[in-house]
Amino acid sequence: MQTFDVLKNLAKYHSFTVGLVTGGRKGFREEQRGVVKTNCLVATPGRLLSHFEGTYGFHADDLRVFVIDEADKVLDLGFKNEIDRIVGYLPEGRQVRLVF
Repeated sequence: MQTFDVLKNLAKYHSFTVGLVTGGRKGFREEQRGVVKTNCLVATPGRLLSHFEGTYGFHADDLRVFVIDEADKVLDLGFKNEIDRIVGYLPEGRQVRLVF
């Protein structure tokens, strides 16, 4: 949530849009309409994977940098398989940043 709040404030002064998708927050179908138009997305691993696998038009073809915040906690919580599957959807040549 902190990351989303900071990016949302920065976006006021730039030309990118920011979205937040986490499980349990709101309906998946409702998110699907907006997530395909978002330039910068803050997401939990499971919800991001759900959009890759179930949202028409959602892709990462133009993605340049993929950041996993609190990577140690994400992996400790057992999301390694989800992260591996997400990385499979990312284009070659992108950067992956792990923040601990």
